[in-house]
Amino acid sequence: ILAPCLYLLFPMTLSVLVAHSFASEFETGAVRLLLARPTPRWKFLIGKWLALSGYALGMLALLLVTSYLVAACLFKGTGDLIVFKPLMGLGGGIVVHPWPAALGRVLLAYVLAVPMLAATVALALLAATLTRHFASAAILTTAVFFCSYVAENLPLLSDIRPYLPVYHMLLW
Repeated sequence: ILAPCLYLLFPMTLSVLVAHSFASEFETGAVRLLLARPTPRWKFLIGKWLALSGYALGMLALLLVTSYLVAACLFKGTGDLIVFKPLMGLGGGIVVHPWPAALGRVLLAYVLAVPMLAATVALALLAATLTRHFASAAILTTAVFFCSYVAENLPLLSDIRPYLPVYHMLLW
């Protein structure tokens, strides 16, 4: 459940949320009131990033609790973790982790997803500061994210692969 959310659902949701929270302040003029006070702009951006990263962390925690409750209802809360290696880009075969190690692996996967979500929020903030419009910021963030995911899998672009935003996503 975590992989589809990290590749598709969370980036789209976060790009729309960040674009709405930041770019709508430019459209309504509320950012003028915020920046009229003697607050440095970097504190304003760091505050936005921390708040939206906290929201992303809440989404991740809600996904963990929901997926565990559904699994507990279906599979009695315990069991082995089965990893299909071809689906994760790890070669061929199947790996089965026994129950005590399985829980640790699942929790580690969720912990390692936090930096990816924080980077997605930062990318969305960058797009929101560049465009100042809600729709264009959300579309730009989503386009950069998914185009870099496609470019990562193209052999022709193997030289730029380490610099793409989604390159380190398979870490978890």
